[in-house]
Amino acid sequence: MGITTHKWLATASYYDKRYNTIQTVSRLYPSGLEVASNTYDFSGNVTRTKVKQTIGTARSEYNKYMNYDLLGRLINVKQQITGDATNNLVTIASYEYNDLLQVSKKKIHNGTDATTYGYNIDGKLIS
Repeated sequence: MGITTHKWLATASYYDKRYNTIQTVSRLYPSGLEVASNTYDFSGNVTRTKVKQTIGTARSEYNKYMNYDLLGRLINVKQQITGDATNNLVTIASYEYNDLLQVSKKKIHNGTDATTYGYNIDGKLIS
């Protein structure tokens, strides 16, 4: 056809013995590469995601950390951008739960904004 500007955006995923995705390598448009690596706890919850992006000579990297309680509920998600000494480790989201294991409160960006959730007697979200 003579068209040489079209490129496939390919992604390859790698798994461990438990079929957890441990690494994903993706081609970015127009000429970059992203590598995302995950680590898991014994329950199978993702505890850390490390993402490296390379576009030309520019390279960026960040880490996301997920913490869980003893019941496996997500407590918070924190992110750290490599080389960002100003913000360091930022809490992206944190969660509180009621006695019925439902999310009762969500705080974002180091607790600067919060959303409270309410449920009816059937357990349906109402606010």
